[in-house]
Amino acid sequence: MSCFLCYDIRGIQNFIFKIPKLKYVIGGSALIDNFDKTIPGIHIEGVEHIYSAGGKGAFNCKTDDIAEMLKGEIIKKAHSIGLDIRFGIGSKFVETANKVNELYPYIPSNLNGEPCCISGLYPVESGKEHAIVKKRCYKRGCASDDGIWRRFDELFCLKQNQNFFYDVSSDTEEGRKGEKALGGKRWAIICMDGNDIGAQFRKKIKESKNENDLINWIKEMSVALGKCTLEATKAGTKKVIEKWEGNVKPKFDNDNIVLPIRPIVVGGDDIIVLCNVLYASDFIKEACKKFRDESKMLHKNAKIPLWIATNGELSLSAGVLYCPVNLPLHSAIIYTEKLLANAKKAGRIFKEENNTPPEMIDWEQITETVLDTPEARRKRELYFYDEDLKKYIELTIRPYTIDNYIKIENHSNVYSKIPATIRYSVLPAMQKGHNDRLAYVAQLRKNHPELAKDLWEYDEKEKDSRWKTVNGVKRTDVIDALLILEEKERMKGVN
Repeated sequence: MSCFLCYDIRGIQNFIFKIPKLKYVIGGSALIDNFDKTIPGIHIEGVEHIYSAGGKGAFNCKTDDIAEMLKGEIIKKAHSIGLDIRFGIGSKFVETANKVNELYPYIPSNLNGEPCCISGLYPVESGKEHAIVKKRCYKRGCASDDGIWRRFDELFCLKQNQNFFYDVSSDTEEGRKGEKALGGKRWAIICMDGNDIGAQFRKKIKESKNENDLINWIKEMSVALGKCTLEATKAGTKKVIEKWEGNVKPKFDNDNIVLPIRPIVVGGDDIIVLCNVLYASDFIKEACKKFRDESKMLHKNAKIPLWIATNGELSLSAGVLYCPVNLPLHSAIIYTEKLLANAKKAGRIFKEENNTPPEMIDWEQITETVLDTPEARRKRELYFYDEDLKKYIELTIRPYTIDNYIKIENHSNVYSKIPATIRYSVLPAMQKGHNDRLAYVAQLRKNHPELAKDLWEYDEKEKDSRWKTVNGVKRTDVIDALLILEEKERMKGVN
């Protein structure tokens, strides 16, 4: 009797980021990308591949015995690179896909010895690196066993003399090249995700006439979604490189240049990228545009309608964290994904029925190396109750639609000629009560009338300021504009 076999790599992000060294993070991501791409190459008679992407996949098998044989082959591949993997086997596709809970964890064959000198994860002989850990160490120019690193970088169509950074420290030559490309010791961590992808599945499951109809849709949809994500990342990467080369005019070093961007995760509808702070918004804007355009084109040309829940198109949202490069990537990614979740949640508010949610962005800037949460940080610094007005005040209107983000980014340039000491005084002044804020703005009016006008908040004059009252809460975007400018100014002169 035929059955379905579904697999799911457990804890993909934990696997990628559990060794807090950039080249091991990059290598771990490339291994998972390679795993998804090679799984369909397992040739067993009586097996039909349905999809594999983002660490998940499904097959249709003619018998339970064939499914068990396939499961064994997938386990071998997963354990050969240290992955924990779960399976589900059943006669109905949707039920099976929702019950992938049979876990096969990776357990080293030899448990004697001391912790691996690089990761501390697995036991080895004293002072040695575990073989599984060594497999995920990215080495530029190294073909590895089967060209994994080369294929991962070539996904983005780099020119022959271009290379992504894989180290950012002052201790090695490669690390210094990475720092130079980034313009210092800060980077932007960008996490992006497709909006309303789950809605496509829910609607198709509800409307499908039979299981074959659903499976045929999943086959075409999963390939198209992966293509949207890859093309969006390629377009964003290309835009960053073009702008960086135009500004920096990099000199060739032995016919090679190290670029100011590094894709980490590109699969399914997920994108994680490390980027020079100055070009992060360029990447996001270009990636969002390409993702939507590509999704519309693929839907139009598909044999089966693809994006049935959102009128034939998709959109991306983004979370961005500007932070020091020595902030542990694992915790930084978790924080950035919370920003992404904020952006996606806000997008649902703007969404019109049956339409695609707008592209949204939320961001935060960190200078310290200890994180809490975006919510806690904003409650501490940007949200308060004004006893003078008996109203709540919010000194930010994040998250933004991409269109509104472009507007506030452009508006931040208005403040570029204001001395830094004045710009830095605005946030502490706005954190005070209404009467103190008015006194501060009055002082600004003589030398900085544009900023004073934006901060003026008498109700009868509110139309002339950047304060707005929404549902009884007074909000302003001036601090957001100043923070955007501050991040750019922080990098000024190092690129």
